[in-house]
Amino acid sequence: MKNLLILVIALLWGPIVNGQALNKANDTTSTNFPAGWFQIREMGGNYYIRPKTGNTSRINLPAGGTTGQVLAKTSGANGAVAWTTPGAAANGLPTGGTTGQVLTKTSSTDFAASWQTVSAPASYTYIDDDYTYNSVVIKTADINDVNASISSTSNQLVAMLVTAPVSETITRVGFEVSGNGSGLTANGATLKNGIALLDANRNVLATANCQTAFATVGLKTVALSNNVVVTAGQQYTILFVSTGTTPAGLRGFANLSGLSIVNLDMSAAPIRYMQKNSTDIPLSGQVDLTTSWTARTGGRYWIGFLK
Repeated sequence: MKNLLILVIALLWGPIVNGQALNKANDTTSTNFPAGWFQIREMGGNYYIRPKTGNTSRINLPAGGTTGQVLAKTSGANGAVAWTTPGAAANGLPTGGTTGQVLTKTSSTDFAASWQTVSAPASYTYIDDDYTYNSVVIKTADINDVNASISSTSNQLVAMLVTAPVSETITRVGFEVSGNGSGLTANGATLKNGIALLDANRNVLATANCQTAFATVGLKTVALSNNVVVTAGQQYTILFVSTGTTPAGLRGFANLSGLSIVNLDMSAAPIRYMQKNSTDIPLSGQVDLTTSWTARTGGRYWIGFLK
């Protein structure tokens, strides 16, 4: 059987010459087994592939090369090739660059690109309806979320952690009184009816005396004791307290009533929404937000600081 196979090959392609290789021929006729023998020759350390008959052209395979290299053209001349390490020539990417850089066009010329460091924009526009239409910079919630009247407990200090979304100067505080206070205790060395803003270190930045505003229902704005420049991305704390025979209630949103999810994954004070009994707001200094505070699960008051 083996001898028969050799005989068939010899009849198809003629005698087999040492150093030749069988190559699949270009075939458009669906002929079975189209192929031909090519000669592989070594000259001066280089190897050449040349058709056996009818063509004197040859393809030069250069000597050398290492694992992983590819054969690449070195010029437009026939046979001008060399073993090349894949890089810019192989994958189209320029060399160099550092972690975090991006590929950027350097001109309209094809493939003109380089690695560039991305810079933060010089400025951006903060888009928020409460800020755009109502001048609200820092807030406990979106105005659109307000859906209920939230009562309060006399002389119970409530703290709400917030983050400034934009850098701005604030001058007043806004809120809506839904339940007017009566027999309200006068403010003195501390605020018994008022609102304050603390910085990230719990220092008092500004206060608002709200004794008069808490006595009647309606939408109110009260001037701060001083203007404050808040910084985008910084954390602040809003304090609220009302003290009297009947403390004032504010509009807010009741969807948190009975829930503690607002303090998710915050196991120790200061937490996002909490309360402390029998406590006034100091006019200055640092406020202790860690001792005797408990999580608040009642509805959340809406309070906003305006520019």
